[in-house]
Order: sequence, then structure tokens, then C-alpha cells
Amino acid sequence: MAVLGSVYAGDDRLLVDFNLHMLCALLDYVGGTVRVARATWFGHSGDNTERLIQLTRAAAGNVHLTSTYGTARQYIDWARVTAAGIDVEAQQFSEPRYRQQFEPFQPNLSVVDLLFAVGPGAGELLSARRRSDLVLPAAPQRYRIAAG
Repeated sequence: MAVLGSVYAGDDRLLVDFNLHMLCALLDYVGGTVRVARATWFGHSGDNTERLIQLTRAAAGNVHLTSTYGTARQYIDWARVTAAGIDVEAQQFSEPRYRQQFEPFQPNLSVVDLLFAVGPGAGELLSARRRSDLVLPAAPQRYRIAAG
């Protein structure tokens, strides 16, 4: 698969750079339109919640998509996030089933397995399985905390 070859042929020195190039190459291959950005590209400081607010604003976002809302992981003050004018959506994802080379179906494999089995149509298959639910709407404008 040429898309993988071009990434592996690169000269990345850090795993994070390799992973970013792999992610972008795979998104291009499946026709993804997601904009990828690294937090280090933006100025941010403060506790976890303040950094999340700053990074969302820096990326011109108004929604934070999370997979940890409602779980035991309590490191974000969601009330502060919504007071800053940011909606919170919980990501719901169910793994697609597809024809693999060998049966029975083996879940939780790399996206590379899906790409080899399905090809560029993998993006559409993944998108069809993704859902996000609004769990906390942003505070009305009059109750929002000013950017700062």
C-alpha cells in the first residue's frame, strides 16, 4: 500500500512526528476532511480545563468532542468549559464489522487491517459508525466567562 510506504520512507526522528504523518496520510487516503493540529502549535497554559478552553478557542472551535465525559476520569471542570461558550459532545463509536481475510471476525485490530480489507471506502465505513451526542450545551451568552 503506497500510502504506508511513503510514511515509512520518511525521516521522522520522533514517534509523535511519524504518528502525525501516518494519521494525515491515512486521512488523505480515505478522503477525511478533519483538520489535524498539535497543541504545541498554540499558546496555552493553566490547569487542564483552562488549556482545553484556550486550545479550543485557538483552533476557532466551539465544541469539545470527548470520550471521557461521564466516566471515572474527572480531570476537566465541564461547568467552566460550558461557561466559556463551548459545547461538550460525547463521542460514541462502535467498531464496524468488515470482511477480513480470515474468519471469525477479529475486533480491535489496527486501522491498517481495515484499509487492506476495504480500501479507500474505509473512511465512509468509519464515519457511518461514529456518533456524538450533545451532553452539555454552552452557557447562554450572558452567562459566559470572557476570554482571557
